[in-house]
Amino acid sequence: VLLTRIDGSDKSESFEVNSDGIQFMDLKELEEKTLAKDWDALDIVDTAAQPELALPTLTKLIKNDDPEVREIALNCVTLIQDPQVPKVLADALGDEDSDVRLFTLQALQTEYDESILGELTSNLDNEDGEIRAGVALLLGLLNQSASMEPLQKRLDIEQDESVQRDIKLALAKLGDEDAKDEFAAQLDVADSPTRLQGLEDMRYIGDKNLAVRILPALDDFGEGHLISDMNEEVPRFARVCDAGIDLVAQLYEKNPFPFEVVEFKIYSDEEIEQAKSFLNSLKTE
Repeated sequence: VLLTRIDGSDKSESFEVNSDGIQFMDLKELEEKTLAKDWDALDIVDTAAQPELALPTLTKLIKNDDPEVREIALNCVTLIQDPQVPKVLADALGDEDSDVRLFTLQALQTEYDESILGELTSNLDNEDGEIRAGVALLLGLLNQSASMEPLQKRLDIEQDESVQRDIKLALAKLGDEDAKDEFAAQLDVADSPTRLQGLEDMRYIGDKNLAVRILPALDDFGEGHLISDMNEEVPRFARVCDAGIDLVAQLYEKNPFPFEVVEFKIYSDEEIEQAKSFLNSLKTE
């Protein structure tokens, strides 16, 4: 059955529908729209019954000379659920266009797996510092001990301090005790922004054995994360101590406290004392 969809403009668009009403993809139309830099190409993939069939076409388009064509093709790839997707994306980390590279890195935050370990490792030498930092953090998340050596080698020659930091964070995630201590030590600094950064770093590291290091943050009533709606006239913030309690519960997966832990909660003085008691008990274990 051939149907015609009117989109409100002077143009009509044709697509094929089977007896069950499932739309099939027109690969020729997908290629034409992408080459024309028409972002409606994403709709073709998004509504297709078998979007993975577009991967060969999109993989070819990702090598096109025009960066916008490549970017549209990569956006289409992110709409597809298929084991090949991480590899297709990772191959674009070396794109000559910075916007394309950074979009690819962003897309990989939810699409990474062990199949791209080699591509991520090779991009530790990418000319773009943001890519080097990003792939380092992804290597940490993949949690493969084999990644420690290439990360350490890159750290030894890395000149960019922000990239150095993310490489160390990845090494901490992979179990480097000195790196863990370096990031946990931020909680000992009597400065709320420093402690908040430390909590964020420890969330990435994800080691519940570091939970006791969060104890100093529970005495910090400085401003933490925004908890009010963006359109509220007077914004409301949780405190560093609230963020610390949330992180302990996250590290333990199952709430270790005798009170409810929920996001955006401002904890009572009694609850903070109970949290302190729990963390102090860890010192004797």
